[in-house]
Amino acid sequence: SPVDMQVQVDTVDETAVAGTDYQGTHRVLTIPAGSMSTTLSVPVYGNAFFEPNRGFELVLSHAQNATTSGTAFGIIVDDDL
Repeated sequence: SPVDMQVQVDTVDETAVAGTDYQGTHRVLTIPAGSMSTTLSVPVYGNAFFEPNRGFELVLSHAQNATTSGTAFGIIVDDDL
C-alpha cells in the first residue's frame, strides 16, 4: 500500500491466561507504507512449574487503509523440567 495501514490487535485467552502466562495486548499496530507485514511481540511469563503448552489468540479488527480481519494463534511452549 502507498500509505500506512493500521489494524487493532487484541489477545484473547484460550488455555493461556493474560497476566499469568503472557502479557495481554489491546493496541493498534501500524504496517508502514510499502510493507506487507510487521512484527508483534507478546511477552510471556516464566515460572518453575511443569505445565502443558498453552495458547492464546490474536484477533485482528478495525483495519484502516487495508482489508483484513481474522485471528492468529500463539503457543507458549513450556520449558520447565
